[in-house]
Amino acid sequence: PNEAGAPAALLELATQLAEELPLLSGHGGLTAVFDAEHKSAAFDQIYAWARRYPGLEVEDLNLTLATVLDGVKGASWLTLVGDELWSRLASSEAGAPALGPEVELRRTGHGVLLRAGREPTLGDRNRGLWPYVEVERALEPLKITAHPELPGRFQEEEATLPWLRRLLEPAGW
Repeated sequence: PNEAGAPAALLELATQLAEELPLLSGHGGLTAVFDAEHKSAAFDQIYAWARRYPGLEVEDLNLTLATVLDGVKGASWLTLVGDELWSRLASSEAGAPALGPEVELRRTGHGVLLRAGREPTLGDRNRGLWPYVEVERALEPLKITAHPELPGRFQEEEATLPWLRRLLEPAGW
C-alpha cells in the first residue's frame, strides 16, 4: 500500500543512496512481491495486475540484475541513472533529455534521480501514465533490449519484453 509518508521516505532514501554510493541504474515505486515457494502462481497474478496497471513494477532480481549492467530496465516513479550511463545519454545525438514539469531531475553525487510525478501510481492502461512515459522516452537509448522470460504467464505468453516496452509501445503489451 501507498502508506502516508512512504513515498517521501523512499525519495529521501534513494537520494541519500545516490549521493553516497556509485550506481549503474535503479528504480523505485509500486512493486509486486512474491513468495518464492509459489513463484509461478504468483507471477500469474502479477501478470494480470501488470496488464491493467502499467505503473506496477514487476521484478525478479535473480533474472534482472545481469541484464542491467550496461543499460536501464525502464522508468518507474523514481528512476536512478548512474554517471556513466547519464554521460552516454547526454553525449548522444539527442543530448540530455528535456523533461516537462511533472518530472523532477535531481543531480546526485553519482548520477541523476528522475521523479515521475509527486507520488508513485499504478496508472491504468485506460488512462495513461504520462510522467512515467516521459521518463521512459527520455531513457530509451539506454534501455535494455534483452531479458530472460519472467515466470508464469510472462513465460507462457513470451511477454517479458513486451512488458518492458509497455510505456513506449502500449499496443504491444
